[in-house]
Amino acid sequence: MGFLVFDTDPDGLPSSSDDEKEPTQSVEELSAFLLTNFLNYFLEVVGGLEIPPTCIICDGCMTFTNTIYAAEKLKIPIFLYWTMAACGFMAYYQAKVLLEKGLVPLKESFLLIIRADLVDGKPAVLPQELEELIKRTGFIASWCSQEEVLNHPSVGGFLTHGGWGSVIESLSAGVPMVCWPLLFDQTVNCRQIVKEWEVGMGIGGNVKRDEVEKLVRELMVGIEGKRMRNKAMECKKQAQIVTETNGSSSLSIVELVNEITKLS
Repeated sequence: MGFLVFDTDPDGLPSSSDDEKEPTQSVEELSAFLLTNFLNYFLEVVGGLEIPPTCIICDGCMTFTNTIYAAEKLKIPIFLYWTMAACGFMAYYQAKVLLEKGLVPLKESFLLIIRADLVDGKPAVLPQELEELIKRTGFIASWCSQEEVLNHPSVGGFLTHGGWGSVIESLSAGVPMVCWPLLFDQTVNCRQIVKEWEVGMGIGGNVKRDEVEKLVRELMVGIEGKRMRNKAMECKKQAQIVTETNGSSSLSIVELVNEITKLS
């Protein structure tokens, strides 16, 4: 009988704040700690296993933690699993080369998800104006099943930072997007959404309430929004085709599993 064993490495940051709520951890702090300490912790965990590993499967964005060196030291193969889009991967892969060379005024109903520990591990405090609006036309929660919400027929648009998981779920549901990228592959993903696939609109760096209102309104009821919604529905149909039993995505997953099994 097969089974899985899970273990974790410490991230060097406090596990809780004074009020016992999970803190919002700085990406910079976490990355700096992992860069310096992850390799030793990882090798220690592996050294304590009763059955030695036959391969390493690593998120491609985490190679800065020296996982490739770990694979070489252990003399086992490593698979880099890139969880971002192909466009994001190419931007990440060629970054060195490239370097060298408004929500409140809306009348539409909305669902707003704000993580409970978004600010210093404390519950989010909303402006009075937004709280009054929510009472009339909106609903706020700390978590939701994003996939279920996007597939609800009443949803006409999705305001997102443009992470690849959210992009996939939105297009699989046929929902156009308003993109507000912040970091990592989000900027590249949003460029594809706006410029290449034409299934969304982008928010500029200097975010203003009027701009957000204009974009959301156009996406919901404008001519461009209707065109983008039609394109998003085409993406939904294509996603359904490739994820069927004999679809290209399903076959690729089977091929990947077989490849890992052979090398293990």
